Amino acid sequence: MSPTDIHSEAIRRFFSEERGTLVLIGGNESKTDEMGPLKKFLDISGGKKAKIAIIPTASRNPIPDGEEYVKAFEDFGVSEAILVDVSTRDKANNPKNRKIIEDSTGVYFMGGSQLRISSILGGTITFYSIVDHYNNGGTVGGTSAGSSAMSSTMIKSGRGDEGFIKGYLHFGPGLGFLPNIIIDTHFTKRARMGRLIHAVTENPGMIGVGIDENTGIVITSNGILTVYGEKTATIVDGHLIKDSNVYDAEEGETISVSPIKIHIISEKHSYDIVKCRFIPH
Repeated sequence: MSPTDIHSEAIRRFFSEERGTLVLIGGNESKTDEMGPLKKFLDISGGKKAKIAIIPTASRNPIPDGEEYVKAFEDFGVSEAILVDVSTRDKANNPKNRKIIEDSTGVYFMGGSQLRISSILGGTITFYSIVDHYNNGGTVGGTSAGSSAMSSTMIKSGRGDEGFIKGYLHFGPGLGFLPNIIIDTHFTKRARMGRLIHAVTENPGMIGVGIDENTGIVITSNGILTVYGEKTATIVDGHLIKDSNVYDAEEGETISVSPIKIHIISEKHSYDIVKCRFIPH
């Protein structure tokens, strides 16, 4: 069995159970564009009949920043958008949050710091309520850090122009909504191709997904990823890697890797995460 076959089997087991839909945005999304990725998240969550729970944990200014999203969803005509105060672990363990999440059709994670999301929400009542929401068919979305935190392993820090130097990229556990996937955002704008290739080189059993700004990916419960929005998503598949010095290189040394398989996917085209193949529109 090839490495790709083993990956496919692990992912197939995850997507074999009926789950909800993930809508992950690369950051800097339009809050007014009727054809944009934020509106796409809302449409999948139920359109004007949706009830959206906004999770502002990533932001250092959660209330004022969160109110911008409340207004954006209301301007789109949503029936209810609630800002959930989960700025500390104590607040994230408020039992009232479970009811808010249960009543929601969509849960949306704002941007900021993905480490704030994982360290504040991990193991709390709010987190497990969102897991139940997703496993019961609900929609979960996010932007920027809110997207990066969705994977089982996330990029915690590391600049795009430091992509091929060992020790300059740091990882941490994410929320685990996507196994065997690493998400990066603001992808083309911040020149993060090297960073994502580095991430996959250190984690070759995973697929890297880089999402451009004002662009989103929709991942359905059968493992199909489809792009919506202004630009593209980049898929970095490391399953074919045969040679790399990342395990022998010292901290601060450059790394090499070969080969790497890359897909560039534009709007309405798709990628099958289970079978690791491009699907044209």
